[in-house]
Amino acid sequence: MYIERMVEAGQQLLDALSAKEYAAIQEAANLFSKTVDDAWTAYTRGEIDTKVRGQALPKTMHHFATAELPAMASDPQQWQNAARQVRLFLNMVRVVVE
Repeated sequence: MYIERMVEAGQQLLDALSAKEYAAIQEAANLFSKTVDDAWTAYTRGEIDTKVRGQALPKTMHHFATAELPAMASDPQQWQNAARQVRLFLNMVRVVVE
């Protein structure tokens, strides 16, 4: 459930970044950050099983989505980098949970 929501929110953000619509990007970035934050909370409670040991990778992913991404989404100069990082994030989700 959390994983599917993260992937869906990430895809919505990629779509908004591709369209280069500031308001849509802000809305999608906020949704993505909240979805990842919700998943992090569930992960820390032991509700999400992962294949990786320790919290280093999930914690780094959480930090990106909740701290770094909002700043990137606010800067049109960073949108291309944000899209690349979100795609990487979605690929990492597959590595962490599959």
